[in-house]
Amino acid sequence: HADFIPQLRSSIFAKPLLDDGVVYRGVELSPQELSKMESLGCFFIPSFTSTSIESKRAYSRNSMMVIKLPYACQYACSITEELSRHYASEREVLIACYYRIPLPG
Repeated sequence: HADFIPQLRSSIFAKPLLDDGVVYRGVELSPQELSKMESLGCFFIPSFTSTSIESKRAYSRNSMMVIKLPYACQYACSITEELSRHYASEREVLIACYYRIPLPG
């Protein structure tokens, strides 16, 4: 399993992000976690992160991360029909681990 993380990260870098704009990820955050994230102004997610280009398809949790990704961002790739049989139901964008996410404002 030692090669899995570098291989997946490399695969994300090799595939284009076809969707320009906002992606969504539902997350469970405590008030303390949310406050800390806001005070830092940015954060990193240490794992690969599945997001959706449609908010209604994102996980239903107490908080919604709304992440702006630039077109052709190398740290994210669009999951296409060729990559997943769940493409139509998920509309997924996969973000590589340790991508720096700035908070607006």
